[in-house]
Amino acid sequence: MSSFGVAMVRPRPSALEAPHSVALGQDGSAVASAVASLNAPPHPESGIGALIRALAASELAQLEDRLCSFLLLPQLIAGSVFRPALPGDPAAYPVWGDVYTAEPPFEGERKRYVVVSPNAWNAASPYVSVVRTTSQEKVAHVSFPLILDDKTRAACGDLDVRNRGQVLLARRDRPTPSTTRFKDMGAIARGIAVTFRLGHALERAGVTPPEGSTYS
Repeated sequence: MSSFGVAMVRPRPSALEAPHSVALGQDGSAVASAVASLNAPPHPESGIGALIRALAASELAQLEDRLCSFLLLPQLIAGSVFRPALPGDPAAYPVWGDVYTAEPPFEGERKRYVVVSPNAWNAASPYVSVVRTTSQEKVAHVSFPLILDDKTRAACGDLDVRNRGQVLLARRDRPTPSTTRFKDMGAIARGIAVTFRLGHALERAGVTPPEGSTYS
């Protein structure tokens, strides 16, 4: 793996983050709505340092449950046909299921991202959760599903956060296609579940997990 998904730990989560957080005692709270992708060591820009402590199995299970709930994975994987409500002015924030370019450029190119955090969050939070897309050739795998034009793949292991100010909202800045299909979001949900091994959390939510999403 060239990168790892990590949940940020806050000394005090905000009121918006609190329902999606797991208290870690004196170590603060792990925030499932702030899962970021960090370069893995020995990459010179890796943000992963020395081990501080290991989460207890119960803490990790709670964090997995919060992440599944936040990203709407049980509904998407169960095939519930829905789109999150659009509070306020949807032109003013990144919309769930839509595709945006975001700054800063990566290797001289602005990448395209699918927004996976729910709209009630997107309308109020200073940051949003996204999955990077790529047109590069990838091994056909559930973690890299074909979406949009069936030529683009979602890199589900690159679940990350972007500040709202980095996401280019203007129509002229939007890529084409600019909106996913429902089946695309279902495929991304399955890819996240498999990549992050969230099968047991889905089972706890009463949903049959996709193959490969649980540890043997």
